[in-house]
Amino acid sequence: MSRKIPKYCLNQFCIPSATAGLIGPQMVAQTDYAAKHKINMENATHIVWATGGDLVPKEERKLFYNRGTDNLIN
Repeated sequence: MSRKIPKYCLNQFCIPSATAGLIGPQMVAQTDYAAKHKINMENATHIVWATGGDLVPKEERKLFYNRGTDNLIN
């Protein structure tokens, strides 16, 4: 499964709750769902609509960012 992320999507803030669908392909890959439903994941496209959170205060954004990077590192 390849990841193609457009450059305009990088370094964008998204509300954490709006990103729940991002792990969809990984979750499907861990099951037999695709095989059972005869889905070729090489031809599949996963679309996620994530909101940017313009109303989230900058201090909260920093907390979300720090929590996310801590989870990636640990």
